[in-house]
Parts: sequence; C-alpha cells; structure tokens
Amino acid sequence: MSITNLRYATLAAALSIMFFGSSQLGWGLGFLSIAVPCAWLWFFCLRFSASPGEKDGTAEPISARYWPVALCFATSIAIAPAFVFTAELLNNGFAAAAAGSQLLYFVFRAGMVEELLKIAAVLIVLKYLTAGSVKHPKDGVVLACAAALGFSAYENLYHNLYLVQMESGATQAFLLGALVRVPLHALYASIWGAPLGVSRFMGSSARFFVLTLGFIPAAFLHGLWDTLAQSQGTAAGIMLTLVYGAFWLSYWHIWKRCQAIELVTQSASNNQV
Repeated sequence: MSITNLRYATLAAALSIMFFGSSQLGWGLGFLSIAVPCAWLWFFCLRFSASPGEKDGTAEPISARYWPVALCFATSIAIAPAFVFTAELLNNGFAAAAAGSQLLYFVFRAGMVEELLKIAAVLIVLKYLTAGSVKHPKDGVVLACAAALGFSAYENLYHNLYLVQMESGATQAFLLGALVRVPLHALYASIWGAPLGVSRFMGSSARFFVLTLGFIPAAFLHGLWDTLAQSQGTAAGIMLTLVYGAFWLSYWHIWKRCQAIELVTQSASNNQV
C-alpha cells in the first residue's frame, strides 16, 4: 500500500470511530466532543506554535504542518481502541503491581498506557506516514500535542457516552473537560514531545534513552493528576488549581527552551556558512 493510501486509510479509520461514537452519544454532544479537541488543536499546533517567520512568509509556511498534525490526531484515535482494550485486560495486573497505592495504580493505568498510546501514534506517523516532518525540536512538541488531542477526542466520545448511559451528568463533565481535561492531555504530552523533537537530531542509539527521560515524568504527572482528582474538598480543589497552573507554566518553559535551541542551531549553521 502506498503512503498516500495509508494516510487516507488512517483518516478513514479515525472518522469511522468518531462517527460511531457520535451516533451512540447523540450528534449534538458528539459534535462538541470532537470540536473542543479540534479547537485546542488549532491553538497548540497551529496558532500558538507559529513562529514569526511562518507568519510573515520568511520561513516554511505553517500549512506544511497540516498533514503531520492531522495524521497524528487521526492515528491516535485509530489506535486508541487497541490500547484501551489492552489496559482493561491488564487492569488487575496494574492493581496488583500498585500494591494498594492509588498513585501507582493511576500512573500504570492512565499515565503509562495513555502516554504510550500518544507516543506510538507520533512514531507511526514519523516512520510510515510523514517521514522527515520533524525539522525543528519544537515539531516534537507540536506532534505530541496533536496525538494527545486526538486521544482526548476519543476519550470525550466514549467517556461521555458512559456518563450518558449512567445518567450522571454528561454535560457538566463535558464543560469541565473542555477547559481542563482536554488541554491537560496536550500539556502531559509536551513533556515528552520536546525530548522526542530533540532526539530526532541524535543518533538512533540515543533516541530511546532521551524519549524515556521525557516519558517517565509525563506518565508520573498524569497519574498524579488523576489521583488528586479523586480527592474531595476545598484543599483538593486548591491543590488541583495550583497543579494545573504549574502544567501551563511548564509548557511555556518547554516551548521557550525549544525556541532557544532552534535559534542556537540556526546561528551555528549561519556561522558555518
């Protein structure tokens, strides 16, 4: 199968999953469940990430990023059912490994599984669908966020479907998710997205090590958030608000560091010329 056919097959698989979820959830809520991650996709992967050179036409246009971003988003949706099903099969094993620790359980069950899903989506795209699409370290962050938001769209559809079936207020959960849970997935992914972007300019032997250094804290912080989210009371709410703010601050610093690396490498290239 050609690369073009693989791309369209991936998009078709993602659209089929979203269509089925929306039909089960209800078209109104289903549309919103997809539209919100797409709005955040525009913010994280297109609007915020645009450099001055892309905006004024002195660098490669931002439209060159459309295919990699769309494919990371779609691939994450397409492979999500397999990861979710596997996580369900391993649930008792995660509980046994956690040995009664709620934090470890959520690190294994949510942090590791979901961040591995996002990483797998990006690596599939880079290897089979859009090879060479990481041209700067920041591209790793952009594609990581795209894959994360694809998973959040899948989670929105099927998590909200569960809430509707249980009659426990899907609309309220959706509103909270739109502002908190959906962007959180992108913020987690940025932690390993930056190392992934940097590792593409290293030897193959170093890539796994560098990516692992990003994956471990991302999985842990993902599990930590889910653990805190189970808590009740004012103190827990304050703690979650502070942690949420810290995630955004971390994202800002990651992005600025990627930009600094890009400027240094460009300066070095110009000096060599």
